[in-house]
Amino acid sequence: MKYSSATFSRTKAAILFSILAFSACSQVSQKELQEAVNPLNGKKYPLAIAKLSRLAEKYPANAQVNYYLGYAYLKNDDFRKALLYVDRAVESNGSYNAPVGDTGMANFLAGNSQSSGDPYFRLAVLEMEKILSKVRGTIDADRIQYHLAHFYLIKKDYKNAVPQFEKTIASPPDRTEFDAQARLALGRIYLDNLEDEGKGRTEIQLLIDQYPQSMETAEGLFILAEFYEKQTAVFGKRRDSLREFARKWKDDALLGKEVPAALEQAQKDSLAFDEFKIKAGEGYKKIVANFPNSPFFALAQARLSKL
Repeated sequence: MKYSSATFSRTKAAILFSILAFSACSQVSQKELQEAVNPLNGKKYPLAIAKLSRLAEKYPANAQVNYYLGYAYLKNDDFRKALLYVDRAVESNGSYNAPVGDTGMANFLAGNSQSSGDPYFRLAVLEMEKILSKVRGTIDADRIQYHLAHFYLIKKDYKNAVPQFEKTIASPPDRTEFDAQARLALGRIYLDNLEDEGKGRTEIQLLIDQYPQSMETAEGLFILAEFYEKQTAVFGKRRDSLREFARKWKDDALLGKEVPAALEQAQKDSLAFDEFKIKAGEGYKKIVANFPNSPFFALAQARLSKL
């Protein structure tokens, strides 16, 4: 397992630690638990660790005590002990659902999960959802929602990543940088992972139309141009193959009957080849003309020279 903390920026919203009443197999009181976690609000992590450790000795099976102790160790950069106590929390209560609401904790849990279906990932999602509940309608909400979508993307759970990215776009505020990034991510997922070229091209075209000056648009233009260029290779290869078939077998008594249909298809493929070549060139030219500072500028120039 990994024991590293991710570096995503934390939410601007202040984290308030309130203890929720929650059924456990040990009888820790809200008062003593609140007293133990209060130092977390002041970033006094060693003090919180000391107090929570005493509670963990007294109530070893209490999931909430163990979870908060794991969080305190995480904030104190002791990743091994953080995972140890999160493990104990999950072992004590497999459906534990009282997150602290911190992106650092969410990143840690997602990073140590094996898939989007394991308990650590579920807790990571709960952490992000708690933060989202406090920042709805703000730019922070878009950032956190986009961040959450990436959890699924990193685990290659593309089908569940799609609705999370769609939520980024659908939720206010509108037309933020995270909305543009979500459009780009959706386009890539559909084209590269879900093999839905129609939806992929639609998402990227929406990106280009809605965010014409963004760096994401430069990347979107390159993705589409590259897609069109690959199509020229597909149709060009089939066109040439059909023409060779017609040349070779035009006088054959049996296969010669197929030559007119082959030439007809070759003509269609030739038209498709020309159409996609034009589209690819237009995309690369737009990048060269409008995005000289983009990392795709030099790539587009190189592709144009070979097109």
